[in-house]
Amino acid sequence: MGDEWSLVLFTLLAQTSVGMIAVSQFTPEVEHRTGLLVLRWAIGTMAASLLVSLTHLGDPFGAYRALYHVGSSWLSREIWCASGFFGLSLLLYWQVHKGARLRSLLGKAAAIFGVLMLISMSFIYEETSVYAWSTAYTHVTFFGAAAALGALAYSAVIIRVQADTPVALYSRAFAAGAVGAGLQLLSLAPYLAALAAGSVSMQATAGLLYRHIWLLAASQLLLLAGAIGFTFMAWDKYTVKGSGAAAKWLYLGLAAVITGELASRYLFYATGVHTMLGH
Repeated sequence: MGDEWSLVLFTLLAQTSVGMIAVSQFTPEVEHRTGLLVLRWAIGTMAASLLVSLTHLGDPFGAYRALYHVGSSWLSREIWCASGFFGLSLLLYWQVHKGARLRSLLGKAAAIFGVLMLISMSFIYEETSVYAWSTAYTHVTFFGAAAALGALAYSAVIIRVQADTPVALYSRAFAAGAVGAGLQLLSLAPYLAALAAGSVSMQATAGLLYRHIWLLAASQLLLLAGAIGFTFMAWDKYTVKGSGAAAKWLYLGLAAVITGELASRYLFYATGVHTMLGH
């Protein structure tokens, strides 16, 4: 169970950080102090993810050896892209601290490295012996979580400190969060069908998921409630009464999405059945 939660936290924290940086690049420019606060949260979240990643390495001090196989290993590419994303995010913070804009070429470069990290992270599971993880569902949920968590976390950070916020700032972020949650829900049924029709180990994973169907259903309901229901209420309150009235709904939405993603990702790892167990 410890390994499962390590992977859960590592992936979700990294995806949240990437989502926050990416959202900051396609929404209107925020105030200087707000941009710095967004970057502090994004960088802190990624730093926590990197620290958690050390707990599921068999030999943390020997992890550097993975760097030498970038041409053939998705793990090596993930490490390089994560390092690039983290380094560029730190550089972006330094530049913004000096007065530069958050929305910039450097910010877009950091976002690109973050997306490349997520691609590498997803493709690691194409080479795993747990066949249930080597489906398109992995890619959809990893990017969907980045959109849902990143968009709502970004909005939650700025709603209390940003003055005269353009409407487009929240509308675009909320739309990204809704799309991220919606894609995860829409991909679930095909994923379950693929598991049921797949190999012995995939069918075993399907059986475990059906045994915990209540938790799976609750996780999806929380995602929809958080990324669509509560954020719609936040949007409605914001357009009528401003950020003060909207903040509590946005925080509820973020809490619901975090809880839903934790439950969904835990099931993803906890129900993965090794191929050899099917023989």
